[in-house]
Amino acid sequence: VAPEPVTGQQVTVIGDSVTLASVPGLQQALPGVAIDAETSRNISKVPAIVAKLAQEDKLRQYVVISVGTNAVVTAQSIDKIAAITKDRPLIFVTAHGERKWIKDGNKFLLAEATKRDNVFVADWNAVIAEHPDELARDGVHPGQAGGERYAKEIVRALAQASEAKANEQ
Repeated sequence: VAPEPVTGQQVTVIGDSVTLASVPGLQQALPGVAIDAETSRNISKVPAIVAKLAQEDKLRQYVVISVGTNAVVTAQSIDKIAAITKDRPLIFVTAHGERKWIKDGNKFLLAEATKRDNVFVADWNAVIAEHPDELARDGVHPGQAGGERYAKEIVRALAQASEAKANEQ
């Protein structure tokens, strides 16, 4: 039996300016999605945001984290977030751009997803690398078509997480 598709009402997205640029695409692909995004945000801010949302009972069933553009995501950060989210699926979005930490950060996220049962990757870097014309001149932030592609990749990762969750039960 195929799992039910993930809806926007089940998803919290915490992100940086790439997420901000992709809000229209996210809202179209996942109507009702909760988005908390801010320019220049990095992973060091995310555990406190996740904790606050959890404390206020506003953290949804699936949690998407997209903050690799401004600093590398570390195991310590993932551990802190996972301790708060408990058994919720976590989807980390790879970053794209010519910044020294992005390549290593993306490798790290892909490796973490193989080590942790509830961690999945939306590989934005791989997807947008084939469509550089959908990025702004800075080579980092998506335009409208790129934002739609960003959202589609997150939806794909959410489906993967949903399927894994259904297989556990």
